[in-house]
Amino acid sequence: MPLLVTSAACTDGDSYGALLSFDRNGKPLGTFSNDSRIADPRGLAVDLKEELLFLNSGPLIGCEQESYLM
Repeated sequence: MPLLVTSAACTDGDSYGALLSFDRNGKPLGTFSNDSRIADPRGLAVDLKEELLFLNSGPLIGCEQESYLM
């Protein structure tokens, strides 16, 4: 199972605006999903019993498109 990290968009600095995945040794695996609805991820929760991943992703406000594309 990959480790998942949220990287909020430009309001918090030079970030990716994506849900990033890493292996257990910290090696980057890339974005977890290319779903266009993931624009500014800020919160992450997992329901292990139901095998669900919840992601809080808000709209990009005041960001230039180039600053959050990978």
